Amino acid sequence: MPTVLIVEDDIVFRKQLLEVFDHGNGFDAFAEAGNGVEALDKTKCLSPNLAILDLSLPDVSGIQLAQELMEITPGLRVFMLTGSGTHGNHAWIASLHADSGLQHEDGKERAFLRNYCRLFQTR
Repeated sequence: MPTVLIVEDDIVFRKQLLEVFDHGNGFDAFAEAGNGVEALDKTKCLSPNLAILDLSLPDVSGIQLAQELMEITPGLRVFMLTGSGTHGNHAWIASLHADSGLQHEDGKERAFLRNYCRLFQTR
C-alpha cells in the first residue's frame, strides 16, 4: 500500500489533512512535516508514493521542495496546496508534473482530497 507525506506549516490544517488519510483511505502509512527540512528527512526514510505540499513553507517554497523530493524519490506523485490561490502558480505546478493544486481556504479541500485519494489508489 502507498505511503503519503503531508507537508504543511499550519498545524491545525495539517491535522485535518492527516484525518483524511487516517480513516481507511488505502494508505499504508503517513507522515507529516511542518517545513522543508523535515520533509526531506522523512522522504529519505519513507520513500513516499504521494506528497501533499503547501506551496508556501517557512524555509522553502513548495515548488523547490517538490523538485528536491522528486529527485530523492523518482515517480513521487505531488499534490500542491496553497492558502493564497493557485492562479499565478499553475505554470510552475504544471512544470513539476504535479498532479494538481488546491486553495485550502475554500472549505472543500477535505472532500476533494478524499476523492483524489480514491483516484490515486486506482492508478
